[in-house]
Amino acid sequence: MWTRPLLKENAKNALRGRYWPAFAVALICSVLNSGQRVHTVYQRTVEYGRGHHYTYTTSTPLWGSLGIVGILLAVFFVAVLMVGQARFFMENRQGAAPISSIFSTFHRDGYWNLVKIKFLKGLYIFLWSLLLVVPGIIKAYQYSMVDYIAAENPYLPASRVFELSRAMTDGEKWEIFVLDLSFLGWYFLGALALGVGVFFVIPYYQATYAELYAALHAKALAQGISDEQELSGFVRY
Repeated sequence: MWTRPLLKENAKNALRGRYWPAFAVALICSVLNSGQRVHTVYQRTVEYGRGHHYTYTTSTPLWGSLGIVGILLAVFFVAVLMVGQARFFMENRQGAAPISSIFSTFHRDGYWNLVKIKFLKGLYIFLWSLLLVVPGIIKAYQYSMVDYIAAENPYLPASRVFELSRAMTDGEKWEIFVLDLSFLGWYFLGALALGVGVFFVIPYYQATYAELYAALHAKALAQGISDEQELSGFVRY
């Protein structure tokens, strides 16, 4: 049974003496991942009638503004990098992990499987979101462990990865939601520091989620949902 204070205390212990590499990893991944949400603004002027102009602004996602190249980067690089981030923070629980761990997912035979898993994860959440906001949020929490499972075993079939994430989060989604809410104060304080302070909170958040996965991983093994052959831990490559 996990509790928010316990996860956060363990996260602090994992970051103690190892904060700056974790900060570098979180910064790299946050900046790249935000490219899928940050919008660039364009100003356009339309002429109508004789000598009259109308100026308006429009925006487009940063990766989208790069066209097909941006889409390819998001699908084949950034998405898989997020799995590498999960691996880094899980390795960091056991000792100082190298920053290069975030790129380990690109050097393994399971790379294409990870691309498929991440694409399907985004697609499923998007489709459920079309049913209204709440189903999309529920599905996002249901699949919140997908990156960690894929990081631990990148060879697992996508269907099994999603099945495990659903099982791990069964009965836990509300508590995970409350865990997220508990960071709002930290993010608010970070935003007050010209927004830059937010980046200093993210390592703490990611380390806490790594502790959450460790707790749900133990639950899965104890309940016979999975075994050590399927989820064998985070041995450094």
